[in-house]
Amino acid sequence: MSVVKSDFKVGDRVSHSKLGEGDILDLYPYGEDTVAVISFEKWGQKKIVMRYANLTIVIPPPEEEESEEEEEKKSGKAAKGKKAGKKAAKAAKAKKATGKAARKTAKKTAGKAARKTAKKAAKKTAKKAKKK
Repeated sequence: MSVVKSDFKVGDRVSHSKLGEGDILDLYPYGEDTVAVISFEKWGQKKIVMRYANLTIVIPPPEEEESEEEEEKKSGKAAKGKKAGKKAAKAAKAKKATGKAARKTAKKTAGKAARKTAKKAAKKTAKKAKKK
């Protein structure tokens, strides 16, 4: 199968005989050839020269039309999802605020510990100076 650049476009779902299915992320010229960057499910990102790739476009199955009841159920779920999303956002914000308070407290206690250590060190050096 000879491949012409216009046969494929970024975003197409393609199938390769050995690498499996993947999505075209980028197409760019390479001399007289075209190179495709494809993200395969099992093998990750690969750069393939289209002339040798032997790819086929995977056609997604046609979507079935939904009844009005199914659409209403989905819209109801979407509304619930928005509420859940807002609750999650509030929880994350509260957690972040708690984290800030904890960091602030840790800084204070770390500062106190450092001051105590510095005082002890100063006392030791003062004692040594007196002995001499």
